[in-house]
Amino acid sequence: MLTDADADIVRRDATLPNLRRALDPERLTEWVASVWPGGGVQSVTANYLRYKPATSCLARFDVRTEAAVHSAYALFFRDSESAKLRGLPTGSVADSDSLLIPYPGDRRIRGLGRVADPVGFAGLLDRLGLATDGAPHFQLLRHKPERRAVGAVLQDGRPVAALRFYSRRDFGVAKRAFRAARWAAPEVEYLGSSDRLSAMATRWIDGVVAGDEAASLAIEAVANRLARLHDQHRVKLHQPDRQAWSDRLDIAVRTLQVIAPPLASRIAPHLQALRDGLARAVSRVVVTHGDAHLDQFVIDPQTGAARLIDFDRALLAVAEWDLANLYADLNRRRTDFGLEQLVLAYGRPVDATLLKAMTALRLLELAVDPFRNRLCDWCEESERLVNDACLTHCDGAPASSRTLTGLTTETRYEALSDPGLPRLRQALDPEVAEARFLELRNDRGQPCGVVLSQARVLRHKAGRRCLIEYTGREAASGQPVTLLGKLEAKSRSERRLSAQRLLWESGFDDQAADGIRVAPPWAAVPEWRLWLQQKVPGTTATRLLLQPGGEAVARRLGEAIAKLHQADLPCEEHYSVDQEAALLHEKLSRSAIALPELAARLLALRDRSVEVALSLESSEFTSVHRDFYSDQAIIDGPTITLVDFDLLCRSDPAIDVGNFLGCLAEHGARQGWRCDRIERLSEAFREGYGTDRIADRWRGYAALTVARHVAIAADRDDRRRHTELVLSRADELINEVR
Repeated sequence: MLTDADADIVRRDATLPNLRRALDPERLTEWVASVWPGGGVQSVTANYLRYKPATSCLARFDVRTEAAVHSAYALFFRDSESAKLRGLPTGSVADSDSLLIPYPGDRRIRGLGRVADPVGFAGLLDRLGLATDGAPHFQLLRHKPERRAVGAVLQDGRPVAALRFYSRRDFGVAKRAFRAARWAAPEVEYLGSSDRLSAMATRWIDGVVAGDEAASLAIEAVANRLARLHDQHRVKLHQPDRQAWSDRLDIAVRTLQVIAPPLASRIAPHLQALRDGLARAVSRVVVTHGDAHLDQFVIDPQTGAARLIDFDRALLAVAEWDLANLYADLNRRRTDFGLEQLVLAYGRPVDATLLKAMTALRLLELAVDPFRNRLCDWCEESERLVNDACLTHCDGAPASSRTLTGLTTETRYEALSDPGLPRLRQALDPEVAEARFLELRNDRGQPCGVVLSQARVLRHKAGRRCLIEYTGREAASGQPVTLLGKLEAKSRSERRLSAQRLLWESGFDDQAADGIRVAPPWAAVPEWRLWLQQKVPGTTATRLLLQPGGEAVARRLGEAIAKLHQADLPCEEHYSVDQEAALLHEKLSRSAIALPELAARLLALRDRSVEVALSLESSEFTSVHRDFYSDQAIIDGPTITLVDFDLLCRSDPAIDVGNFLGCLAEHGARQGWRCDRIERLSEAFREGYGTDRIADRWRGYAALTVARHVAIAADRDDRRRHTELVLSRADELINEVR
């Protein structure tokens, strides 16, 4: 069924009769099922769209049949465009105004068909300078039909090269960019190309794609790699003139006008100021990546260094363009990084006005991607990106910020307008927050006022909670201080502060001989449902687990959570296996509804998980974290600070041990870690904790944690592609403990 936003597009374009078929999931499925070679179509999921008003609409989708999942694309056009039906790939199905092409067929990327012919594929690899033994295999990674396809060449199951196919129009530009830019990026080893097949090969770069890591783990390395790229000597690349940026802005606005006219109208009053910002004269032109987003970087798991993997759009331009691309990608992923933080990590001088203008431009260009990628709430996400473009440039202030009476409040558009957190606007209002923080008193009634200088949103979960960082100086001593404030929809601030105080006074203060502590409690603002704790220095344990010595970090984490359990603190809340079973039943049932193609497996996992949960009854209860994993610890030398005690309660201590190990297994599976690496970290953690005290119950809780992560993957856009992988891992673990 068409969404309202898609229905509006169909109404505006009466000249393309089959546009409804492309946008309506039910009609698309019916049509594909009627023409699919061999039949047996169970479901069709669109994941990419390219729409030319009054001309054509291209849709790429996955087709699930009884036997497997296939990739294909379709082109819907006017009857007068029947010339598109000439010279079609083998396996294509066409009628007067529609065309279906199963993978690896492609009208424009002719070389892609070679991957289905073992002899032809081996011959192509030989011409590209890639010698292989046995039977090499091509694994598709990305495909923009009729433009570009990228995949890995596998030898004995291991990637040895990246193979790129292009349309004839795009190949020449990409080849010149790769060959020129390799002098500035020696990690990109160019192997060879085929002009006839518009194909190019580079040596495979091992590591973790930065986009698959938490942004906080990758951004410093990525920004540093960009800085070093920009420091390289200029090479022979295309250099656009200043008018090119204004032209891109016009294209972005016209595209928005097609899919969502109200959004295009929102930016219209600011276009001239934005053009003026893009036209600024600059003297520093450098080698730029041209398309710098997190998926273009690979992180070395041993050193943490970032390496570039793609130069299709490399050009000579201002460094601000790469930074604008990177920040817009961070914004699209809904990370907590601000533009100022990115500039700080980059570590080179930038033109602030030009950077804001280019960032706004890139956000506007990305605002059409939710529609292209067929997100179910694409209109809301496009609106968010347009609003952030306005906040970035048109307010005349630093990105996502405003200044008033000396207090800079960095925020996000959706945070200020969140109806579920009406008090958040006051907590972020410069004048109101500044006055209220001067009057702060701790939970003992002692003055602890702060003269604020900055506040910024770190995390915002709409309708539920918001994490804010406040920076300033203590009113009494003048010493600098940074506070973390958590504002919630429910009235829990004083209870949260009391729990933090209890932990602090139970051996988790800054005098703890073992170095295991919590952050110092500060104050509460009950009328805002906000409580504050002091920010501590250090690095998240997750990041350190990736580096040499990760086993020592895991062992230390085991010691830290054991200390919490041994403290046996009094807690109001209790958590039982019945509650765990009910939680799993609810989350996996909801996932089965959201993903009907996996419903049978999800419901089976739900039933087995509930059975395992109910079998873990224990008489041992103590104080537990209940959400303990490596992001919940900050390490600064010998000091480890445990954080985020929102779920502090009394329960079976095995729940924390299992949660940590389950999260480690799930994270490792998504990142492609070797099994022996995960086992070494798990064993070190268990040694630090001493799991003999909790028998084998931790195994059951670890399996339940991975099962819970199946529901998380199904619910989050950035993890949905990992759902089947995590589901398979959960099935394995649940079956082991049943």
